[in-house]
Amino acid sequence: DAALGLRGVIATRPFERGEPLFKIPRETAILDEAAADKVLGAVWEGKDVPACVRVALLVLHLQAADPAWVPALRMLPSRADFERDGGPLELWSAEQVSLCECPQLCAEVGARSLELRQLYADTLLPGWERAAASGKPLDGLAPPSFERVQWAVVAVSSRAYGEGPAGEGTSSMLVPGVDLCNHAPPAEANTAKALAPWGEFVVIAARAIAAGEEVCITYGPLPNRRLLQQFGFMLPAADRNRAQAQLEVAITRLDRLWPDSAREHSGEGYWADSLPEPARALVASLAATG
Repeated sequence: DAALGLRGVIATRPFERGEPLFKIPRETAILDEAAADKVLGAVWEGKDVPACVRVALLVLHLQAADPAWVPALRMLPSRADFERDGGPLELWSAEQVSLCECPQLCAEVGARSLELRQLYADTLLPGWERAAASGKPLDGLAPPSFERVQWAVVAVSSRAYGEGPAGEGTSSMLVPGVDLCNHAPPAEANTAKALAPWGEFVVIAARAIAAGEEVCITYGPLPNRRLLQQFGFMLPAADRNRAQAQLEVAITRLDRLWPDSAREHSGEGYWADSLPEPARALVASLAATG
């Protein structure tokens, strides 16, 4: 839909608060790192491969080998879709990324791209060739090119959900149908979502939703730099201000927010000390509440 971008879900009838909009069974319709390990674990053989990359390889395998998954996977944006709409920054050229005029963002995107290229050359390509030569499930299937892997990783990263505490649970989960919903700031999203104990990914109406209204989920209170990097869009200024109390905090790896007890702060002071006062207050609040 040209008005909504690459995806969007519209309510075709009214929904009352608490009424389910989606109920997707995990066992048969959700792709996550556990499913990837079960099918393609021989490719990485216990090596440290990020969850989104493992799910991306599963997507490429299912596209090539399982017709039953083709309709669901067709809903993922193609590389041409991304390029036409802008797309996540890892599909941009270095020159295009530099136009953002943010050294931290340029460095982050460059590092991630380099890491993926090295992972492909050192682990994914030889692992796929080895597994394909040994029989099922790859059974002689030619390995995907780096460009295909790069597209799949970006597509998964821009569509996947996590569930459970950091370092536990599921960190990369593709939920067909739900992943078509657009983002809204947390206070403005009209839905709530969770993986139910009985194994369904459930999205319910957080308030009454009118027929014809767009159904929006939230990716969380992310700054525009993170939204641009991972998803390829930014919130309008008014929405950003409401969502983040007029703060634009630079992207920072999560492991820098709360260093572990074994890591000592440098003599020059903790990194957050250099942030503007409103940002320092926000970091202190996050650290206090966990």
